[in-house]
Amino acid sequence: MKRSFDNLAKAYTFLERLTFGHQLERSRNHGLKALGSDKCDRCLILGPGDGRFLNLALAKNPKLQIDSIERSPKMQEQTSARIQKLGKNYMNRYRHIANDARQYSFPDSEYDCVVAQYFLDCFKSTDANALLEKFAHTLKSNGKLIYADFTIPPKVPARWIANGIVGLLYLCFRLATDIETHRLATLVWPESLKLISRETRLKGLVTSTIRRKSPTNADHWAMSRSDFSATES
Repeated sequence: MKRSFDNLAKAYTFLERLTFGHQLERSRNHGLKALGSDKCDRCLILGPGDGRFLNLALAKNPKLQIDSIERSPKMQEQTSARIQKLGKNYMNRYRHIANDARQYSFPDSEYDCVVAQYFLDCFKSTDANALLEKFAHTLKSNGKLIYADFTIPPKVPARWIANGIVGLLYLCFRLATDIETHRLATLVWPESLKLISRETRLKGLVTSTIRRKSPTNADHWAMSRSDFSATES
């Protein structure tokens, strides 16, 4: 059997709920509040898995357009099947990009929101941090990064328990998929992405955050020029 995330596609929801109940699902849904804004029109979702969060995002914001990067054909099939049940209007607001995120050319200042949930844990630290910089690059000014993943709590005994659980998860994933790492990446968040919301579950084993991209100096200058022009007129 070739190792791939295709092997987990049909059983993904069952295995997740068998292991963690609905806790991972709830950690993802923490990010939904960032997608309901009138200013959120375009969203990029990295590795949506079987598409549960993507479906909820489309339903929450009826004008939201979603691009999705997923390199597993079977996972993408699960996502499309879920969206098709919602109706043609939902499918028209969804675009699948079959690519490895590390090789994808992220457009500059394109998205109001980027979603990376249980995604960066698939990469080594160097790749994960390079992707964070790309996420910041492709977000518009004041755009939001929605993140959720496993974390290791700082205090014992929670740290020991978390290390054991995460280590076992990596062992299982390495047997079934082509994941390249065996430990959580050490993330260095770009300074432009400011934390605005944080939620933890399972004694700190799972963390969900929302970060906002700070306006650049060019954005401030453009706003100032706009204000000046309005005053003059």
